Amino acid sequence: MTRNSLLGGAIGGLVGGIVFGVILQATGLIAGVGGLVGAAGVGVGWVTLLVVMTVLGLVYAATFGRLERNWGTGELYGLAHGLVWWILGALIIMPLVTGEALFAMTQANWVNLLGYLVYGLIVGLVHHAMVEQRLPVRG
Repeated sequence: MTRNSLLGGAIGGLVGGIVFGVILQATGLIAGVGGLVGAAGVGVGWVTLLVVMTVLGLVYAATFGRLERNWGTGELYGLAHGLVWWILGALIIMPLVTGEALFAMTQANWVNLLGYLVYGLIVGLVHHAMVEQRLPVRG
């Protein structure tokens, strides 16, 4: 895995996390994200979301990112990454941490699906831009 791949995953995760956060903020759901660390609140929700999404961007680079071959596969694998993490994050992990029902198809989880798909698409595209287009990374 190259430096550009890791940076593409991390930057894509951060940018995708910001867009995901805007969706959650607009729907009044961002404060609940802090429940992952046991503290609900808008600020805690934002920090938690951005840290988690940046780490998941690195996971993308190590998994789906290795399979990318062109812009189309970047988009496809990014969407798959978002879908996988929606299932794991919103439908399994978050309910286990907060004591809610597993696989509950609530309005919040539909909003999360949208957020995770947009996030994944951004991760896939940014990662592809950094790796396949070989954008210069100084350092």
